[in-house]
Amino acid sequence: MLKLFKRLDHVGILVEDLDRSVARYEALFGVRCESIETLEDLEVRIAHLPIGETEIELAEPVGSSERLRGHLRSHGEGFHHLAFRVDSLTKCLSRLEQAGIRMRDREPRPGSDGSLVAFIDPEETDRVLIELVEKNE
Repeated sequence: MLKLFKRLDHVGILVEDLDRSVARYEALFGVRCESIETLEDLEVRIAHLPIGETEIELAEPVGSSERLRGHLRSHGEGFHHLAFRVDSLTKCLSRLEQAGIRMRDREPRPGSDGSLVAFIDPEETDRVLIELVEKNE
């Protein structure tokens, strides 16, 4: 069996007010936010908070981002996705396609912190949104 995932990269949490949530998580976990960035293409503002070898990714919709805003309206703030680190996103996507796994993204796209990302269709994973992340280390 081919091992596709290296490790858990981050846990994504959707929030309504990023600045408020960053302050809350910093106080709760005793960590400092490493960076905040806005991904214009995805209409999201993201904060990275390291917890050991993984991180919490707080995400706030900006602009018209209806997918994320709709999720907030339906489910409220909280857990959004799990992200797994992969060595080669292109190879991983090819392997998943060969296995008949439906993807939200058929091609890698730019993610936060210079990464490449792709999402698996949550219908394939018991309605858990899974993000695949390739980072230059």
